[in-house]
Amino acid sequence: MRPKTTLLCIAAASVMLGTPQAVSAQESILLRYRPEPRTRIHTLWWTETTNTLREGAPGVPALDSITVESATLGSTTWNVRDAQFSRFVVDVTHDSTRARVRALGGPWRAIPEMRDRTVSARVTVDDRLRVLEMERTRGDTLTPGERHGLRAFLSRLEFALPEAPVTVGDTLMSDVVLRVSRPLGFGSETVPVADNFSEQPEIVARTALTLDSLSARDRDTLAFLTVRGLFVGSELDRSTEEIYAMVSVTGAFGGSLIWSTGWNAFVSGAIRTVTTMTLEWDPIEAGDVAMTLLMDESTRFQVRP
Repeated sequence: MRPKTTLLCIAAASVMLGTPQAVSAQESILLRYRPEPRTRIHTLWWTETTNTLREGAPGVPALDSITVESATLGSTTWNVRDAQFSRFVVDVTHDSTRARVRALGGPWRAIPEMRDRTVSARVTVDDRLRVLEMERTRGDTLTPGERHGLRAFLSRLEFALPEAPVTVGDTLMSDVVLRVSRPLGFGSETVPVADNFSEQPEIVARTALTLDSLSARDRDTLAFLTVRGLFVGSELDRSTEEIYAMVSVTGAFGGSLIWSTGWNAFVSGAIRTVTTMTLEWDPIEAGDVAMTLLMDESTRFQVRP
């Protein structure tokens, strides 16, 4: 029995001595998008938003306010048509399958026009998920809002994959372009300048991406990342011929993402964004008006087979 015990101890010691080398080999990772042709990825996402519109500028007691909650369930499907070197042609379909809104504490109301809302495009990306070309697969050209939405679902917050390998604990800084969209539940009868958000003007977010840990498996390595960002203060001119309107935007976001080398995608994540928009306008029939829109949005997504 003693020789067997000795051999077992030697084998166990060999495994233990080999463990640091295995762990060390997984302390860094090169994140790259390299799918095979005909690869299909289907992602479900759920977004909950609370929007509070209050009369007056931030810090000033509100004379009146209204809060609207909304929830949206959707899906995005990627089909890889072609893969050549570091260029990939992907057919992307984005569906809003269910959306509903309600005043705070009131009954939910479905938004039927969003149920059949589908956007499809053919997108060319490189191995860092930077969009090189984008065109609608059928019908008219993509609107700026549709283009931004598809970009966001391709790379999650349009964050290009890092150029060099990332070590656990590293934080990478970059500027990410976001867009201000008109919140669900508010129309021109509530916010006179709301319709002008259909163009989704751009704002810039100073963003940090941190690699927290790695989990290596036989054919797949998971990279667990934390993302956080701060909006660069900006003023957007949303004036029309009838209304002078300026919008000031501030805010921040943060959350967690999981990248899978097997799926070549972010397979799961959750992001919360808090935005403050101050609207000032001067309609002909009234004096200067200031309103503040507080937007609190949480999005979760998960890849499904």
